[in-house]
Parts: sequence; structure tokens; C-alpha cells
Amino acid sequence: MVNPLFSIPLMGLGTAEVESLPSYLHRCAIAHGSDVGLFIQTVNRLIPDSNLCVGEQVKAKHFKPHELVRPGKLADSIIASLSEATGQRLESSVLWILRTVLGRSAEEVVKGFRWCPECLAECHSLGIEPYFKLIWHMSSVTACHIHRTPFIHVCEFCGCDQTTYRKQHDIGFCQECGESLARRKKKIAFSDLTSSWEDLGNDVVQLFRDLARIDPRSISEDGPYKSINDLLDYYWKANREDVFYGALTRDEMISLACRDKKVSLLTARRVAFRLGVPLYPFLAGEASQTPGVLDHGMFCTLPDGYLDVRHKARKDHMTILRKIRQVIRGSDHPLTAKDVCEQAGVSTGYLAYRYPILYKGIVEKRKAYEEEQRLKTIYRAQAAALEYFISEKYAEAPKSRKQAYRQLREETGLPKWVLKKAIQTAYAALHVGL
Repeated sequence: MVNPLFSIPLMGLGTAEVESLPSYLHRCAIAHGSDVGLFIQTVNRLIPDSNLCVGEQVKAKHFKPHELVRPGKLADSIIASLSEATGQRLESSVLWILRTVLGRSAEEVVKGFRWCPECLAECHSLGIEPYFKLIWHMSSVTACHIHRTPFIHVCEFCGCDQTTYRKQHDIGFCQECGESLARRKKKIAFSDLTSSWEDLGNDVVQLFRDLARIDPRSISEDGPYKSINDLLDYYWKANREDVFYGALTRDEMISLACRDKKVSLLTARRVAFRLGVPLYPFLAGEASQTPGVLDHGMFCTLPDGYLDVRHKARKDHMTILRKIRQVIRGSDHPLTAKDVCEQAGVSTGYLAYRYPILYKGIVEKRKAYEEEQRLKTIYRAQAAALEYFISEKYAEAPKSRKQAYRQLREETGLPKWVLKKAIQTAYAALHVGL
């Protein structure tokens, strides 16, 4: 069968540097002289059973990179249609493991594109078409594991992010200003390089290397649970359950062993790190066969990347409380709870949960203040309306409601409907019985 589209290979296939689906989609569109939206419409016509969109209007700018790297209906339909149209296998361009083995978490994939300029520059120097790597989408990988340089998420020359498919330029170039993404505005210094002893998500990088060598269908969703139960048996037989439960809490470990909850990538990383087990054997159900389990003596402190986001920073509640009170005292009128929290650097949810009485007081004072201001506005409008009809100041002005509104609106700047009601009330009161 002849493929209706160019047979464009997926870059980095079989390695940890495999290309991501949003990058491949972009390259395919450019290779066919099209933007992404028009390209998808073309695929829809070529592949009758394609479910890439509803109708003919495709808004590619609404496609988000993180939506295309996670397994889902959109990513699945794009992979199926492009695979049929190009003859290429594209399963490795998405994080298939988040569907077949692990549960999903919004924290595991960054929104938008990130890139290593040095990797893109190497592609240019070697005559290879630049592309965005799947591993660059992982939030746990904080810097390039090859060059040890920090990732970039916006063009350093115009500040534009590369989060949507505007597609004005080829991949590897800013979609706004056209500047090469392989360039840094400021030359990187040696001190900017990430030290070898700093965690770069090396366990995730190694997982990508291991997964690149296997068939995506070869790992069962039972793998992590088998590892957990095998490890539990091992430590129980050795009368060392306390070591096992030190990897996570006892309740969490038992919950995972009983399959009460789905194993997330973050949970798998923490368990594997604490027990000295590589990620791949843990996910594949082979954790008990690794030497790290047998020789494990003590736990290391978990790096920041292994911690839940909510545990990364602990709030100094008394300092925050003092800041909130300073904000309240520093204003000449009652602020909204939202304004107070924004100036204090906390959320309204935090204030309502931590200091419910203070939160209630702020809300009630603001409500009373707004009611007071509303009444003042009404009284001001009423006074202005009465003055217009009875004051010598307006003796020569036409005494119509329409003219009164025009003049008083210009002079007072009062709200439209408040002023109109006041004029109507004053006019009716002065002309009653006439």
C-alpha cells in the first residue's frame, strides 16, 4: 500500500531522545507546506475513519503540547491517522506508560514546550532536522542530561512561549519573531551548568533509555503491584517491615499493595529511590530481583524532585498573618478578600481555611463598605436630580428628564441607571398632581 503522505521518520526512535508527538505533527505539517490546522484537515480527508476533529474547522492553536504527549483520545486519534498516512510507528512519541502502567498526574508533564538550545544547535551542525524531545516535557527532568544546561521555555529574544501551533516558522525557530531557538541571548557561563551531583531526574532519564529498548506492550499494569508485594514479602520474611514502610507511609504502602490506588510516577520514583531499585525493574515487576533491595542499609534524603508539590515549601503562618494585618491596616478603605490575599501573597482558600474568623471579618467589612458606597451614590444622584429641577443654577435649562440626564451625566459621572432612577423619582415627586 502506498502511503498518501511523506514517510517522515520519528526522530530519536529507540533512544531516550525520542521525538514528542507535538513536535512530529509540526514537522509533518511543515514538510507538506502547510500549517498544522490545514494539515489535519488534509489527513481527515485522506483517512476516512479519522477522528481528529469534528467538521472541517480545525483550530490547531487550541492544541496544547501537554495534551498530545499524554495518552488520550486526541493523541490516540492523531497517532492512528498519522501512522496510517505515513507508514510510521508513532507509539513511542507519547508517554504510553502513563496509560498502560501508571496513573496520570497533572504535575508530571509541563505545559508548553521546553528545549535545550545546545541540543538544537547540535542538530543544525550535524545537518539533522531539529526536533523537540519527549523527555523535555517531563517536569522531573530539570535540565538537559547531555549538556547539563538549563532548559528554556520562552524565546530569549522576544519573550514568546511556544505553547501553541501558530506555525509561522519551521520547528526550531521562534513562532513569533523567527529567531533560532538554538541561540541563547546571553552566553551560558560555567557556573550556570548543573553540577554532576545535582538531581536532574536521572532516574526518569534512565527509565526512558530502558523503555526505548522494549515493546510498549511488554509491561503489564500489574508490574508495580507485583514489585510492591514481592518487596513486602521479602522484608516481612527478613523481619524488616520497618525498612519497607520507611519508603512511604505504612498506610500508603498497604493501600498500594492492595491496589486501592493507582501507582503514580512520583510514587514509583519515591519507592524505587528509597529502596535502591531502578525505576524500570520496579515498574516491570522485577524489583525483588535487583541487588539494591538486598544491600539496602539506610534511606537517603529525598531530593526536591521526588516530593509532592504541597510538601516542597512550608509556610510561616505567623509571618503571613502579620503581613495580612499590615495589608488591612495599610488601606484607607476595606479591601476585598481577594485583594488582601494578593498583596499578602497567599490564596483566598488559605485565608479562609487557616483564619476563618479573620476571613469572615474581611468579607463582612467589605460588604458593609460596598453597601455604604452604594447608598452614597444613590443619595448623591438624588441630590443632583433635585437640584437640577429646583435650583436657580439650572433655571434656563430645559426641565425634561432626557436633558437632565445628559447634563448631569456629564457633570457628575454617576452610573447610568442610578442617575436615571434618581431623575425619574425627582421628576415624579415635583410633578405629582399636575
